[in-house]
Amino acid sequence: MSKTTGAQKIGRFEVIRRIGAGGQGTVFQARDPELERSVAIKLIHSDQIAADRPPLEGQLMARLRHPNIVSVFEIGVLGSLPYLVFEYVEGVTLKTFISRRQRASVEDACALMMPILAGAAHAHEQGIVHLDLTPGNILIDRDRVPRIMDFGLARALGQPQPLAEHTIGSLRYMSPEHFGGGELGVHTDVFALSLVFFELLTGRPLASGNSSEAIIQQLLGTPDLSALAGDRELEPFGRVIGGGLERDPGARYTDAAALRAALGEAMKSAGLETADNEAHATVEFFLRRMQRKKDFPGLSRSLADINRLTAEDSNASNEQLSNVILRDYALTKKLLQLANSAFYGGSTSREVPNVSQAIRLLGFEQIRMTANSLCYANHLQSQGKNTRLKDAITRSFVSGLIARHLARQAKLPGAEEAFIAGMFRNIGEHLTLYYFPEEHADIEACMSEQQIGMPAAARRVLGITFAELGGSVARAWKLPGPILEVIEASPDGSPLPGAEPEDVLRNLAVFANELCAIPGMEDMAQQDETLRTLCSSFDSVLPIDEAATHRVLESALEKLRQFAPILGISPGRSDFCRDLEQWLAWWRGEAQAEAPAHASSA
Repeated sequence: MSKTTGAQKIGRFEVIRRIGAGGQGTVFQARDPELERSVAIKLIHSDQIAADRPPLEGQLMARLRHPNIVSVFEIGVLGSLPYLVFEYVEGVTLKTFISRRQRASVEDACALMMPILAGAAHAHEQGIVHLDLTPGNILIDRDRVPRIMDFGLARALGQPQPLAEHTIGSLRYMSPEHFGGGELGVHTDVFALSLVFFELLTGRPLASGNSSEAIIQQLLGTPDLSALAGDRELEPFGRVIGGGLERDPGARYTDAAALRAALGEAMKSAGLETADNEAHATVEFFLRRMQRKKDFPGLSRSLADINRLTAEDSNASNEQLSNVILRDYALTKKLLQLANSAFYGGSTSREVPNVSQAIRLLGFEQIRMTANSLCYANHLQSQGKNTRLKDAITRSFVSGLIARHLARQAKLPGAEEAFIAGMFRNIGEHLTLYYFPEEHADIEACMSEQQIGMPAAARRVLGITFAELGGSVARAWKLPGPILEVIEASPDGSPLPGAEPEDVLRNLAVFANELCAIPGMEDMAQQDETLRTLCSSFDSVLPIDEAATHRVLESALEKLRQFAPILGISPGRSDFCRDLEQWLAWWRGEAQAEAPAHASSA
């Protein structure tokens, strides 16, 4: 390791301490000075380089993005030694966790095993087998979320397995094919995962003994599951484990996903919850990742305080709300600009000089809607150079303007709420674009390669949908209930029944966002055909034809141009605005071309 002013460094990373060492390398905790975060660095031993494992491990792990797998950030070289830079996870190994508790309750064991299997299933879906799944290679973080690590022996499916590697691994968790020369694959991981689950339930490894020969004989023979037999609570899970420990690989569960499905069925029969708890844990994982970003806590605090003070049951004063808004200079400036503009219908000819006056003039409800949208959009647009995100925020503003316009036409109370409902509809995708751009790219690739919709692709990559992520963040920000319903409603963009104001609001916001997804399609005729289908599907809840929709789009685009400087939007640099303008220009040309024919037929 190099030294700079007394500090040890690996590349640009400042070494904090040595965490541990194994057969493949030494692991250090270090600090990334550029991104101001802790990382774990695995410096590969020189005798492992010839086997070409270090770059392969990094390449394979770079394909894996899952809340239950430790993420790899980059690969580097220190002198002649390769190193891998990982996400630093504070916690203990599952091995330590079991040794401290001896055995977990059935509920705790299943709560840990299901996400472990989810992580392994994700690796199998990506064509990767771990081949060293043990309690020592699974981390349990401070929130009791398990994370698979150490893919040093991993291989891509179909890649030749050197014969020598059949004897490499952790002996107690090897499979019969390790010793019989059979092919190693996903069935090998299934065997190891079943052994891990047995150890969670019983507090001891299945294969034990004072010699390697004794352990191998136990692994090759019929598994002794007597510790789980005869116990009404444990017996169903013993059958699941038995199915994963079949000597014949072909008789085992086909992969980790199949083992996980079997465990889920056993949990249901035992009256234990499965999917809801797991989705909650996944959401919590992403919320924690966002909380570690230095900008997210400040944004969350501002929005949560604004919504708390402006809630219907709040007794907050004008001064309290003013003080929260004044903490954010950019928000204060934009709020006053908007209050003095025609956005609210020019309700006064006198200038609004300060935030307190703006609150008295507009009222808590409008301030809540305005402050939420300005704070959120200004934050996401002012940070970084993500043009995709900036364009998405622009599209969300137009969606909000459309929803607001239609709400006013329908004489719906709370048209300003319609604006923020339309704008926040896709908050989950916006946050993913901003905080997890690589995962967002993986979702788009998944959609293209597997020909599936965005909700299904997001669930495969993230473990949750954008709506679930957005809804959880919106709850943390204390957004009103009707806004939450909009964020979480109909991921496929279809209308929902209901004639109550909140039902209409929800459908307006969904319609506005589906409408703004049309510009940019392959050709104008396809865009118009999609528009006709959209109007037809919403006909029962929102009577509006194509011509009226185009006029609403033109009005919203003009409104956007008018207030773009206040909103921090650059329509001239937006692909969405360009595509929308082209569509509207094409539509105007088509309408003019049809006019004489209509006149002659009359």
